[in-house]
Amino acid sequence: MAAVVRNRSSLWTLSQVLVALGRSTRWTEAILELERAVAAADASRSTASRQVAPMFTKAQAAELAYPDLVCYNATLSACRSASAWQASSLLLHRLVQGHGPAPDQVSFSIAMGATCPKRPSAEGRWQLAIAMLEDMVRWRFWPTTAVYNTAITALERAGRWQAALALLRHMDEEGENCGGVRIPPGAARPDLLSFNATIAACSSGSGSTSLIYLDVV
Repeated sequence: MAAVVRNRSSLWTLSQVLVALGRSTRWTEAILELERAVAAADASRSTASRQVAPMFTKAQAAELAYPDLVCYNATLSACRSASAWQASSLLLHRLVQGHGPAPDQVSFSIAMGATCPKRPSAEGRWQLAIAMLEDMVRWRFWPTTAVYNTAITALERAGRWQAALALLRHMDEEGENCGGVRIPPGAARPDLLSFNATIAACSSGSGSTSLIYLDVV
């Protein structure tokens, strides 16, 4: 059992290193650390295929040292902290394609957050945020309220008040279709952050009259 504990401890240490790098916006170093860990795991798998300790099966030995979703989400967060939307998008795509642990709603929310500029800007990557939301539904990952809020914030930062309002309405209509897939009723309901982001989008654009809708929902 010592080998199992040692590998789990290594993954925890890796996740903490990635978190620390993210806090200092050193996203390129975070990606390098993650890639080194994956390369080391690949090397371990190659060794395990030739000689495996008696207490482990080949499958167990091959998977013990691979970075888990906590490590990947920490790396995505590092990209988000530096608004490195290209790197974040590519990393999420790798997970969706099966090159790593299966992503969760948190993974999508973090990657979408990387598309949001830190201040209002017409150059925000709001199209990518909406594409991620649609892909998320297509791949059967049901969006949470936090995911919707991230998308609305991306629209708000880009001054796209009409789209932000439409997305809020979509949340308010249970079981509505999104990307050709029906979202289960109650899967995501608007909260205070949803309304505040939409109000900010309408107030900053020419959609002040659309605030009437927010008064009655």
